[in-house]
Amino acid sequence: MDTEATIWTVLGLAKKESAQHFGPQTGSAVSPILWQAALDTLNFVKFASEDPLAGSLVTEWYSPSGKPNERYRINVFILARALHSDSIAVTVAREARLGDGNWIENTIERKVETDLETAILSRARQLKREWTAAAQSQK
Repeated sequence: MDTEATIWTVLGLAKKESAQHFGPQTGSAVSPILWQAALDTLNFVKFASEDPLAGSLVTEWYSPSGKPNERYRINVFILARALHSDSIAVTVAREARLGDGNWIENTIERKVETDLETAILSRARQLKREWTAAAQSQK
C-alpha cells in the first residue's frame, strides 16, 4: 500500500498531489518559478547568499566592465508563491570608489530596481509556460 496515501485518497475523495515537481525546492511561501527566474536573470554575477527556503538572494559586489570604480550589490526577495509583481522585491546598492581607495554609497534610480523586477517576472512567465508544457507532455 502507498505509505503517503491518506484515507481521503484511498477512498477516492481527494486526489493525491503529483509526485512530479518542476523547478527547485523552495520554502512553502516561495515561488519556485520566481526563484529560478531570479537565478537565471542574475546569472552574470556570483551569489554571496542563497536561501531558497526563505526566498532571499544576495549577490557579491559586481563592477560592470569598463567601470572599475563603481560596484553594485543586488538583493532579491521572493515574497509569495503567486506569480505577481508584488511577489518580488529587488534592491540595488551602488558604491563608488574615492581617490583614496575607499568606497562610498551612492543613490540609484528606482527604475534600475524596477527593471530588474520586470526582467525576473518576464523570465518567470517564460519558465511557467515551459514547465506547464513539460508537465502536459508527461501525462
